[in-house]
Amino acid sequence: MGKNRSPNGERLVVDEVSMMGSCLFENLFDWASKGKKHAQLILSGDFLQLPPVNDRFFFQASSFYQFAKNAVMVRLTEVKR
Repeated sequence: MGKNRSPNGERLVVDEVSMMGSCLFENLFDWASKGKKHAQLILSGDFLQLPPVNDRFFFQASSFYQFAKNAVMVRLTEVKR
């Protein structure tokens, strides 16, 4: 949701985001955007994995542009296991 959020605010981490559909993203973005503190959505995943079932990709959601303009993208390039 942006880097200027309160450190005491809520955070929601979504792994395997490639499987999240646009409907779920709209609901999560709406939840995170409301309230006094705003919550951070932390999305993680590989888009070469499984797509969402019976829905469009989350980045096709109408609220994705608003989310993306405040997002910080980090690209992980080293495999650690």
